[in-house]
Amino acid sequence: MGRAQRTVAAWFCWFLFPLLATPGCGRAHFEARHFFGTWRIVERTPPSAAVGSGAAEIVLRSNGTFTATNVPADWLAPIRKVPSRLSLLTGTWAIDDRLDSDRLLLSIQKADKELPVPYGAELMPDGSPDAPALFYYVGDPDENRRVFFKRTATRSDVR
Repeated sequence: MGRAQRTVAAWFCWFLFPLLATPGCGRAHFEARHFFGTWRIVERTPPSAAVGSGAAEIVLRSNGTFTATNVPADWLAPIRKVPSRLSLLTGTWAIDDRLDSDRLLLSIQKADKELPVPYGAELMPDGSPDAPALFYYVGDPDENRRVFFKRTATRSDVR
């Protein structure tokens, strides 16, 4: 390797590589405290009649547990043998930040309907840590069909 090639290689290793290898560059970083509280389904893209009275609600507690009520079955796809809504789910939750974007992983331990438990589900954060939203994809993420949750209460000890 000639001197010019060594110079270029050294320049890349010392200056460019650290910039390219910086994880999470340009995205909001969420912590568990940004999600404590009660979240209610508020919007579907594209719009659907599923939002309204009896809308889904998820309570994320600071101790890492959650309760979800009246959640649409499409959150748990591809399970086909469950009712269109699940009245009560309980389990644990945690943030998974190992990929390019943070996501909440929920481990469902108990369900009121015929759902094989334990079962996993996920919610993706949107917005900023100061004003977060949560969503999940319905079907193929490339189709960008999403269901959004907004926080309605910030207390972490909601029962």
